[in-house]
Amino acid sequence: MNPPDRHLLTLHGIHAMRASHPAARRLKRQQPGHSAHGNKVWLSSFVLLDYLHDNPPPTAIKAMDLGCGWGFSSAFLAKKFAAEVTAVDLDGSLQRYVELQCQLNQTEVTFKRGRFQQLTARELGQHHTIIGADICFWDSLAEVLYKLIRRALRGGTVQIILADPGRPPFWALVEQVASELEGYHGATVEVLSRRLQSPLKTEKYLLTINR
Repeated sequence: MNPPDRHLLTLHGIHAMRASHPAARRLKRQQPGHSAHGNKVWLSSFVLLDYLHDNPPPTAIKAMDLGCGWGFSSAFLAKKFAAEVTAVDLDGSLQRYVELQCQLNQTEVTFKRGRFQQLTARELGQHHTIIGADICFWDSLAEVLYKLIRRALRGGTVQIILADPGRPPFWALVEQVASELEGYHGATVEVLSRRLQSPLKTEKYLLTINR
């Protein structure tokens, strides 16, 4: 597969399909509308992955990508860090996009359809690193993600990173995590702002939780 460069965004050697990518457009025509917002690659993913490029996790870890969408973050983790990645999304139709993204980068991940509420402490804890970008866009998701983070820490997850443009639900999540989970199972909570200049100029916020 060798699509025209104008249909790609490239970050640290890993390619992301634009919505204009011919293969992505074919899939859109073949499938009904997505159930949430997994309809493109969101810029928060690029900021999160740029952070991981500068602060890399150990090689060959197990990682989970929450609300994976088209799977760029999943493919990045698998290709860049040889991670064993589980890509999770509510919308099962996104699996074909994730597979396409992985083919583009000559890597593989495992797709899992499911809700955040269904992920148990044991399942979450099997993953060293859990990431999510642009997944706290409804008020109700702040509490859902808080409980997920708590379960993950209880289960043994070492690192959790969420990226967001700064929506009110995200800040509600940040406040609750910082006030209630600092020190929980040895967790350290930090909030960062981070700018990216290329492939697109943007600034996002990162909630990082490390043990």
